[in-house]
Amino acid sequence: MGVHPALEELTRSRWSGQPPWDALHALADELGLPELDDFADIMRLSGEEGASVYTNLRARSAAMRTAMLNDEIAEANAIGERMTIPGSLLGVIFMALLVAPSLLRMFSNT
Repeated sequence: MGVHPALEELTRSRWSGQPPWDALHALADELGLPELDDFADIMRLSGEEGASVYTNLRARSAAMRTAMLNDEIAEANAIGERMTIPGSLLGVIFMALLVAPSLLRMFSNT
């Protein structure tokens, strides 16, 4: 089983003397992961300015969780909207089946 790319980058940065957040920025650019780039910024703040990592990471994870939930809700709403057309069509067919015998009787009597 291979080693995770982020761990490889962190190990490489440790041996080269490069700050770990720079290695994570490079990996985020290479893989196209803006979330990893945000994480690298938080880690840079904690390393350079002594900022609290815990509160920053909790806030970022809450924001990511909310964004993911909103995406899933939007997708569910889109699927629900697509289901209204078959439901409406089924209702029209059902009404036609109910009304058809009455209409046939009316036209056959005239």
